[in-house]
Amino acid sequence: MTKNVLIISYHFPPDSAVGAIRPAEFARFLPEHGWSPIVLTVRQKYYEHIDPAKYNDLKSISINRTAQIPYVNDILVIIYRAYLRIRKPESSFSIRERWIPHEARQGKKQEGLKFNLMRYFNSLFVYLPDKQVGWIMLAVLKAVALNRTTKIDALLTTGPPHSVHLIGLVLKFLLGICWVSDFRDPWAPEMKQMRIRSYFSVIIEQWMRKMVVRKSDCVVSVTSEMTQRLKDMYPDIGNKFHTIHNGFDSEALSKYRNVTIYERFTITYVGSFYFGRAPYIFLRAMSDLIKDGHIDPKGVQIRFIGDCRYSDGKSVEKMVEETALKDVVKFVDQIPHDEALREIAMAHVVLLMAPNQPLQIPGKVFEYLGLRSVILSVCGDGATKSLLKNYPYAYIVSPDNMSEMKDAIMKLLQEKSEEGAGKVWNPSFEQYERGTLVRKIAHLMEKYDLSRASQEKM
Repeated sequence: MTKNVLIISYHFPPDSAVGAIRPAEFARFLPEHGWSPIVLTVRQKYYEHIDPAKYNDLKSISINRTAQIPYVNDILVIIYRAYLRIRKPESSFSIRERWIPHEARQGKKQEGLKFNLMRYFNSLFVYLPDKQVGWIMLAVLKAVALNRTTKIDALLTTGPPHSVHLIGLVLKFLLGICWVSDFRDPWAPEMKQMRIRSYFSVIIEQWMRKMVVRKSDCVVSVTSEMTQRLKDMYPDIGNKFHTIHNGFDSEALSKYRNVTIYERFTITYVGSFYFGRAPYIFLRAMSDLIKDGHIDPKGVQIRFIGDCRYSDGKSVEKMVEETALKDVVKFVDQIPHDEALREIAMAHVVLLMAPNQPLQIPGKVFEYLGLRSVILSVCGDGATKSLLKNYPYAYIVSPDNMSEMKDAIMKLLQEKSEEGAGKVWNPSFEQYERGTLVRKIAHLMEKYDLSRASQEKM
């Protein structure tokens, strides 16, 4: 008998954000395992970038979109935009350059009464737990209404934003059904940037996280490192934590495996530069190798695809100018997911930046695995390195290690001339097929739903 699961996710296609992929795959594959998905998300106008062609095969699924109540941050943005139109009509509004104080963008130490007042205001009224908190009330009301017309048997909340899990917490109290909370990234309020963090906000958010974790029937993380961290934090309920990685769809990716590769040796980065993912060490290494005569600039190209013009408020275009790589680097702004996959497949090497994420693995890594791409990865010890050290096409460089970066680039150029000699596919990576991973979450929902039902009968 088919059961209904309400998937609650802020990001969902046609949102082009990487956070939309996992919930979309849940919705796509769960019907094969006896669960009928009902999706609850926000209206498309709230998404920064739209990809209309993304996941056209989800049209048969019930997707319910709601508005969100304007929150403090939204109101302040509206006021500031109005101010600019009146006082400075020639100015263009940019969150990246105007909303963040200059000192914060440069990473300088913040002191003084003004900064601390702004910090406490931001931490308690704008980013607690995140900017999407205005969606909670309307999402709860919509979920209750959906339950009246279609009996919901289980909840699946997936975040970030972590305010999504607060929706699940309220619905768990109201509906009393099985609830699986899915953490795509760690919920770590103590790790937020100083400008949006305060002592009181950290205490409140840690309490929110504790309530979500304890009231969930099952807590899923995308890496074993994240799962272990939760077990260490809540050892008395360690049996409710499980790991279900992100993955790839071999069938969907198969059409890209035989595309024609660029003639020039091409290193491609797809996505955005955030969480300290500045590409400076890579650019500096390429520049030095060209200056030293090891690389012919006419024979290589670097493609930055997506939101790549800034890195934590710093101009990547200026980095390119400083390293004299203007003739080598090409910026391509946001493109549809299908085109991005084609660009990845056409590249000789894909660049991966994950230097400060010990618990996470960028979701795009699994598409690289599915396409069997050669990966040049900048990462420290942690989840990403643990995954890639057994991948035969990965070259791992420690953050800020210039000599390792240069050596890796030269080895990649040499292998290109030898057509990748000596590489053997590791079949163990087929465990990351999305169909297999969704089967695991379907099994968990069935297990915990049955367990909850048996406890109610006792």
